[in-house]
Amino acid sequence: MMRKIFYLLFIFLLFNACQNRSVPNQGLEVVSAFSDGSVKIDRRYTTLNGVKTSNYQREFYNDGQLYKEGPLKNEKPDGLWKSYYQNGTLWSEGEFDQGVRNGISRTFHENGSLYYEGTYDHAKKTGLWKFFRPDGSMIKEIDFPKK
Repeated sequence: MMRKIFYLLFIFLLFNACQNRSVPNQGLEVVSAFSDGSVKIDRRYTTLNGVKTSNYQREFYNDGQLYKEGPLKNEKPDGLWKSYYQNGTLWSEGEFDQGVRNGISRTFHENGSLYYEGTYDHAKKTGLWKFFRPDGSMIKEIDFPKK
């Protein structure tokens, strides 16, 4: 009985060792730097079967504070990207579809209150856009035609 268990275990281990299990390797690479050597742009990436694919990018101010960040697809912004004022407050957020503005877009005053919001449809402003003062009171609304 013990010999049978050992034999089955050996076959199981041999079978699993021979399978091609490509596990993605993750990393971080500096794309560009400021003249003092500090990071200006970096990207997260995965490597699978020898192919490196960038999937997230961050950009920094020269003092190291985060400037903007977001996911990538085919080396282009794809998904929700965010930008920050140098003090760390959210400046803007907007959706991209492989490098093209597509979806909701919001920009904020430095005090954190909403400055404007609206929607892009493949880089074209569409629908109702609203604009606000730093105190939150509305400045105006603009209704952009739909495609």
